[in-house]
Amino acid sequence: EEALALALILLNRLADGLDGAVARRQGGGSDAGGFLDIALDCVFYSAVPFGFAVGRPEFALPAAFLIFSFVG
Repeated sequence: EEALALALILLNRLADGLDGAVARRQGGGSDAGGFLDIALDCVFYSAVPFGFAVGRPEFALPAAFLIFSFVG
């Protein structure tokens, strides 16, 4: 279960790193695409600590602090 979660996170980060480069290379890319990329990154960066908090309630306070540090 943890290995699958890690693999999915790594795949997500790889795709996130490549999507802008692919769009620019194909002559695409837009302000809306850039905004969507940043907005979805914020959702992702909040979802990971939230998942830890849900899965292991003893990590709720550190997870909340981590989310706070991302937003702050």
